[in-house]
Amino acid sequence: HGAQYFTCRTDAFAHQVEDWCRRGVAAAWGAPIKTLGGGVSSATREESRRYVGVPGMSALARDLAK
Repeated sequence: HGAQYFTCRTDAFAHQVEDWCRRGVAAAWGAPIKTLGGGVSSATREESRRYVGVPGMSALARDLAK
């Protein structure tokens, strides 16, 4: 199980994410995010940068388990 992407909202977690990105365990995800409501698709207004695990979300758990 995993998440499609994650965000970071604290400085402490941002430092962890920077380390993962530097080591290739995570990467910024630039794909557009859309919501679906009433049969209409629209772009989300959330401004948070999104990240993904590389090559998949399990990479984050594997790294933490070391």
